[in-house]
Amino acid sequence: DQVKARKEASEAKTRFLAALEFLPDAVSIYDAERKLVACNSQTLKDFAPIAHLMAPGTLIDEILDGYREHIIMPGTDDMSSFSRQKIDDAMKDGISNNIAQYKDGRWILVNRYKTQDGGMFVYRMDVTEQKRTENALVESKRFMNDLLGTTREGFWHIDSEGNTVDVNPAMC
Repeated sequence: DQVKARKEASEAKTRFLAALEFLPDAVSIYDAERKLVACNSQTLKDFAPIAHLMAPGTLIDEILDGYREHIIMPGTDDMSSFSRQKIDDAMKDGISNNIAQYKDGRWILVNRYKTQDGGMFVYRMDVTEQKRTENALVESKRFMNDLLGTTREGFWHIDSEGNTVDVNPAMC
């Protein structure tokens, strides 16, 4: 029965799309031709400036080209080429990831996975708070090193097991 098979396929697709909405992070799925198959509402929020492109059938290259002005990629002059290389890496190796910094201040971890049918599953997670914490720790360590390096008082940091962790020049 073709009618029954179509109905079952339609119901399965509906359940699948509903399941995507339970994920708190942005998810998108592309076919082997690199066309968008589906994405959840978080993806649409993340790509709000180009939401009109986030429709099934849109090539990932069009999405990248439309969104490149919203991303800062330290160490690369061409975000689109960088992203295309990451996609190629995922298609070749089965997985690729990177952290992208957005001009609005967000940091997004982008994970790309090759699917069995030659398509791609993309999972994007906001890691802004982790990056802020990491940056604050680096700055705190820099401040502490500067302070200990310039003070004339000796400083000797010992951990709970009695091991020397740090000693400033005045202590030596």
